[in-house]
Amino acid sequence: MAEHKYHFKMMAGKRRYALIEASRGCDHHCSFCSQWKHWRGWRAKSPQRIADEIEHLYNEYGTDFLWFTDDNLGSGKRIERLCDELIKRDIDDLMWFVQARSDDIIKNRNILPRMRKAGNYWIMAGLERHDDSTLQDFNKNIRTSDAKISMDLLKENDIFAQATFIIGGEKIPTNPWRSCENSLT
Repeated sequence: MAEHKYHFKMMAGKRRYALIEASRGCDHHCSFCSQWKHWRGWRAKSPQRIADEIEHLYNEYGTDFLWFTDDNLGSGKRIERLCDELIKRDIDDLMWFVQARSDDIIKNRNILPRMRKAGNYWIMAGLERHDDSTLQDFNKNIRTSDAKISMDLLKENDIFAQATFIIGGEKIPTNPWRSCENSLT
C-alpha cells in the first residue's frame, strides 16, 4: 500500500488533520471487543494535557481537524473540562471527531452544546444491534431505544451522527478469542 493513499481526507476534506489520543482502552467490558482487555482497563490523559497537545498541533502545524483515536472518549466531567479548556483557548475554527457510546451521549446530553461550541462536529456512536437480547449477550449494557435517543440528541446539537453496527453474531461466546484460537489448531 502506498503511504500517500493512507489518509483521512474523507473526513477532514482540505483541512490539515491529525490524530490525537486522549485515552487508551475502555472501562466497559463488551464481549465482542478486545480493547478493554488489551489495554487492561481505561487510562486517560488530563483535559489540560489534551488541550495543550491540540493547541500545539494548531499553532505549530496549522492542524484544525482532529480525530480522537480513543475507542471510547468517555464522558462526564472530564469531557466538560476539556471543552472548557478548548473554548478558553479560543481556537475558533477547530473541528474534531470522536467515538462515543450511545448511553454516554444520553447521560451527558447537557454537555453536547459545549462539545459543539468547542469544535466537536462529528460523533461515531456504537449502536451495535437492533435487538435488546443480543445487546445483553454482548454485555453492551445499552438498549435499542438508546440508538434513536442518542442520534436525535446529536441532531438537535448540530453534531453529525455516524452509527456503527455489528452484523451477525447473534450469540457471542463468553470468550470469543478462545473460540478463534481453537479454530486455528
